Formats: sequence, structure tokens, C-alpha cells
Amino acid sequence: MTPGAPAGYGLVRGGTRGRKHLSFRIILVRMTPVAAVVLPLFPMFRQVVLIDTVAGLVLAYLTFDPPLAVWLLSAFFADVP
Repeated sequence: MTPGAPAGYGLVRGGTRGRKHLSFRIILVRMTPVAAVVLPLFPMFRQVVLIDTVAGLVLAYLTFDPPLAVWLLSAFFADVP
């Protein structure tokens, strides 16, 4: 199961305050240009020797993919009765 599934479900079905603000922040993270995030990550990855490694790819994917998964799955859970 993707980490976006529980987050998307909790975002739609949870009774938390500020739910709309949190949804907007998730979309805002997704709309951020990739270059604005990758450029600071490259020197950090070079410093800790993660360039050209599987661990570096995993960390990069964990940085970029969860906002999309949460956004898509929250739209799905909102349509489920």
C-alpha cells in the first residue's frame, strides 16, 4: 500500500480542522517546480555520497511522489460513497 492511501483517506474522511488548508499545501508542494527542489538536493546528496545510488533514488522519489499520491487518492476517496 502506498503511503498516500491512508493520508488521502484521512484527508477526506477525517474530521480535522484546517483540512482545506492542508489540501492546498499538498497541491502547492506538487506545483513547485522540480528544479527548485532538485538544485538544493544535489549538493546535499553529493556531500553524503548518495549520487548514483539506489538509496539516493529512493530518497528523491520519496520527496516528489507522495504529494501526487495523496492528491489522487483523496479525489478517489471523495467519490466513494
